[in-house]
Amino acid sequence: MRVYLSLLILVVVFAGQFGRGECTKPFISTSTVTASSQLSPQYSPEHAALSSQTAWCPKQNFTDEEYLQVDFGGRKVVKKIKIAGEANPPVNETARSVTKYLIQVSADGATYEDFDAVSKPMAEMEIRTQYIRLKPLEFHKFPCMRLEIYGCKAKNPELCNENNGGCSQICEQRSKYCIFGKCYFNCHIDFLCTRWVECKCQSGYKLLANGKNCADINECETNNGNCDQICKNSKGSYQCKCRNGFLLDSDKHKCNDINECNNNNGGCNQLCRNSFGSYHCECSVGYKLSQDNHTCVDIDECAVDNGGCSYGCQNLQGRYICTCPIGFELDRTQKNCKGIKFFPFINIQIQMNACWPMVAARLTATIPMEAITARVTMALSYTIHSNVETLTNAREILTIVTRPLQAAKISKEDTSVPARVASDTNRETHSIVTVIITCPALLESMGTSVSPKPQCLVVGGRKVNETCKFSCNNGYELPDPKKDTLTCLVTGSWDASIINCQHYPKPWITCPTDVVATLAPNAKEHDITGLLSQPQSNVKNIHMYPDKYRSSLVFPSGLTVLTYVASNEIGETANCTTVVTIQGKKGFNFKMFIIIIIIIIILLYYYYYLFIWFFFVFVKLTFEESQRFKSLRLLTFSFSSDQQKPTITYCTENIYQAISGSEASVTWTEPSFTDNVEVVRVTSTKKPGDTFQIGSLTVLYEAFDAAGNKEGCSFIVQLTRKRCEKPSEQPDNGELVCNSIGDFLYCSIKCNSNKQLFKYSFGSSCNPSSLKWSPEEVLIDCVDSVAMPASGECPHPTIPQPSLINFNNPAKPCVKCPRGMKYDMTQKDCLACPIGYTSEQESSLNCTKCPEKKSTRKEGSKTCEDLCDKGMSSGDGFDSPDKHACYFCNVGFYQDQYGATQCKQCPNGLTTIAKGSTSLDDCGITPTVSSFGPPSMVVDVDENGRVQFECMAAGPPEPTFLVKKTKPAPDGFGGPVRIEYIRLGNAVTGVRYIILSATEHDAGLYFCTATNKFGSDTKQLTLNVQISGGSGLGNRSSDKRSRMLLLLLLLLLLFLILLVLLLLLLIELVV
Repeated sequence: MRVYLSLLILVVVFAGQFGRGECTKPFISTSTVTASSQLSPQYSPEHAALSSQTAWCPKQNFTDEEYLQVDFGGRKVVKKIKIAGEANPPVNETARSVTKYLIQVSADGATYEDFDAVSKPMAEMEIRTQYIRLKPLEFHKFPCMRLEIYGCKAKNPELCNENNGGCSQICEQRSKYCIFGKCYFNCHIDFLCTRWVECKCQSGYKLLANGKNCADINECETNNGNCDQICKNSKGSYQCKCRNGFLLDSDKHKCNDINECNNNNGGCNQLCRNSFGSYHCECSVGYKLSQDNHTCVDIDECAVDNGGCSYGCQNLQGRYICTCPIGFELDRTQKNCKGIKFFPFINIQIQMNACWPMVAARLTATIPMEAITARVTMALSYTIHSNVETLTNAREILTIVTRPLQAAKISKEDTSVPARVASDTNRETHSIVTVIITCPALLESMGTSVSPKPQCLVVGGRKVNETCKFSCNNGYELPDPKKDTLTCLVTGSWDASIINCQHYPKPWITCPTDVVATLAPNAKEHDITGLLSQPQSNVKNIHMYPDKYRSSLVFPSGLTVLTYVASNEIGETANCTTVVTIQGKKGFNFKMFIIIIIIIIILLYYYYYLFIWFFFVFVKLTFEESQRFKSLRLLTFSFSSDQQKPTITYCTENIYQAISGSEASVTWTEPSFTDNVEVVRVTSTKKPGDTFQIGSLTVLYEAFDAAGNKEGCSFIVQLTRKRCEKPSEQPDNGELVCNSIGDFLYCSIKCNSNKQLFKYSFGSSCNPSSLKWSPEEVLIDCVDSVAMPASGECPHPTIPQPSLINFNNPAKPCVKCPRGMKYDMTQKDCLACPIGYTSEQESSLNCTKCPEKKSTRKEGSKTCEDLCDKGMSSGDGFDSPDKHACYFCNVGFYQDQYGATQCKQCPNGLTTIAKGSTSLDDCGITPTVSSFGPPSMVVDVDENGRVQFECMAAGPPEPTFLVKKTKPAPDGFGGPVRIEYIRLGNAVTGVRYIILSATEHDAGLYFCTATNKFGSDTKQLTLNVQISGGSGLGNRSSDKRSRMLLLLLLLLLLFLILLVLLLLLLIELVV
């Protein structure tokens, strides 16, 4: 015993002495040294020790990733690292050595992290690690090195209850039996037990090289944290965020574009254009955006240069028109006036004598007002030239009232008329000429009425100082209620612009959510300030009723209904209600409470056995009479319910149309739906024939069944305007310059210096009526050229410059083939690359095929563009969001090709499960069980007899079958069963369920379910087994039993109604 004790003491002493002293023990000789590569066996990692006669050197063609690695065999504390170069360099040469290196550490030998870069032979530090790497960064001649690493084992013991073991976060206690530096088995007693700690970090942190401290992991530095847009790092975690206009997906990483236009049209008054991450409002022709960038206001074209009209200009909502005086009409420009009749040259002398009679006939002409005023004032003779066919810059109407002279004393040849009449007898031989000034005719814009109509809406109908009054129809209002009248001025114009009534949108309002609050003890009222939010509306004029709650939100106990009314400027209103409930404690009627409790106990006592008996009888009869009493089974409130959504049998494809105006009526074939029970209602956001504005709008159809399940189908209607548009591309080595001439668009190419048009042309113009360019080629590239040699034959690889007009370029240059074409050596001509091919440089000898999922729009294209992927389509087959974005094929359609302009419809009424189907195999339909059993739904069989059911169903895809008894027979009591599959060719079309020897336990309800990925269908039948010497099970029903079932049901309902009423009364007393 003493010997063992002495040995034990010696072990403890040696164990205690082991490892004492300074932390300067060399590790290389006891460690495993490896490297990324080696120059030769003489310069392998085995020669990396500081005592080596050579050194470690990497391979001859080394990379930046070379390293020397040391595995200590366990965690050590590294205090110093000393390096040196090659030990024995060749004669007269300096040693190859590393002058700067990077220290990397690892706890598992797989993942390394940078610790520090060192540029001196001896470096001091403190690292707790098992693996260490040295990566050469800078070197002399070649990165060779020797090294020694000094340190010691970790402090022993280290306990987590002592300053958390020095760990900054998680400290895990470790303990093993250790002798002479080697550790074995976990400790169970303290004797010879060595304890240490392992530091770990929480999620989102990493352990630093010192093995103690944790640092935050910036997840955003690695692939942006897998965030779509913005990655925000935080201590121990990170968060993905989206820019304005995007919404974070449920996966917390992906950002989805918010289509603001789907929510109340983005608040836009007319057109809403959604863009990636934003949206903007636009206006139809004749309108402009107001300062709020949402509301469109009419442009008064007449306010600028009279709208370009030569005579009268009338502004209307969204447009304007030019007007002409009597005797004139608008020419083809719809701006200038031209004469309808030809008036001869007439000389008339105006005699200002009001006493002479006025005659009836009228002669109308148009001259500047300034001339009329001057001549009439001076009472001088002047000439009216009425034979001017086209009048420009004429603003006033002169109506001269006269009558043909009776005695014909004044003829067309007369050049003058006496100024005065000598006698009364000659008074009829002359005329009194009266000057009458009138204003232009007015027009009624939408929602506007003018009175008096017969005079205000015709030319010459209103004279100087006469007025026209404007009024507005329902839904419209005057811009200025104080200004509703226009007065005709002596200048022949109205005193203000034409009045157009403004249309006000119907108001809408969304009320705050209902408020429920509880009275404080002994309080009679409750203040809900802070609980009641503000209503939302598109108008500012909102009132709350009753009025008293506008200033104070203190409500009494009970229920109060608040009504919010929103009204616009023309008195149209919208309203909604919010219910405020203030709960309070009522007095407790103890006597009534006791009486109700007693009544409920008595009812339960007498009805207990009736209820239990009824439940079992009811369930038994329901199963037995499932076929005979189908209508009664609907009253059993079975615990199953319809959870199957309606199925889309047809969903309309996306619609793309180009129109000439700003809106158009669009029609389509409406989607269709089916359901396992019945589709009771189909709603849609738009109907065929509705009017759509320029832009893109999603139409949604939703089908509902009786259980409230719904399924939706959506498609896109996108309208673009037909108009001459400047090509979006630019020619090679030149610039496309376009100018508008009226509605025509003219474009020409301006080549860079030392470049020549590939085809000679003066330019091309687009006809707005046909939208066709002439010549058709608008975008012509500029290419290198050389002068035509004297031989008249162009050198390879050039060709004589082609011409798009009736004559050639006088310079006769030889031009190279542009990109998108190839030079054919045989034909000595430039040939356009076919669709799907292009060329990258001038006069290429070959065309290059576009990469997969890319193609060209036409022959001779220079650029391969992205095609729509499988399962998608666009208006032109290309994925260009600025023109035609790709959209997924709707339910019921698929596309198995790239670059489709439309999706393929599933044949024969088949459909797909979801959008974006890529194969005909994705088309199918919910299987339908066409038959189950013998034709009768009630099957009789004798005991020990053979019976079989056949269940037939069709897909596609091919369904699976399940035939099962609702309540399976107990094990060993049912007859033996064999199942056979019915095939048509290789396809399974049904299943045959055979009971070889039926027993009484086989009687009951059976169902057959056919299932595929589109859904399932079920049919049922009842099997009656005729027992020897008695009647068949399941066939014992009678009219008496049926009447008993109905009676029991009525008694149970009566009892339940009475019980519910008593409970409600009880609740009323307690609450």
